[in-house]
Amino acid sequence: EKDYVFEGPNGKASLLDLFEGRRQLIIYRAFFEPGVYGWPEHACRGCSLGADMVGNLAHLNARDTTLAYVSRAPQADIQRVKQRMDWKMPWYTITDGWDKDFGVDEWHGHNVFIHDGDRIFRTYFVNNRGDEAFGT
Repeated sequence: EKDYVFEGPNGKASLLDLFEGRRQLIIYRAFFEPGVYGWPEHACRGCSLGADMVGNLAHLNARDTTLAYVSRAPQADIQRVKQRMDWKMPWYTITDGWDKDFGVDEWHGHNVFIHDGDRIFRTYFVNNRGDEAFGT
């Protein structure tokens, strides 16, 4: 019901923009921001382990699904770490209360959405120690 705004490598992006034209969107909330152990050189150790396990995104994309990471780090820091670690997933900066509204402001987690035109629906949510099954 809100118009969430993220910052991406190409500027501002809405939640609908994160779908990249696909029907389904998986968003992982990674902890990479001031106050996280290792900042600004590293993201959270567990979040980094998860990012290391992301396979070729073409397999998800072929199933009309986009995977995106989000965190509160500025784009310059995100792009620097992505390049160093050779991570390929799109990664956006949270600029508003999206993480709090979707239950991932204090712990990592996955939110899954589908859209019907401009209407977006959350279809799945897991946080805390429930999302390790997404690993390879």
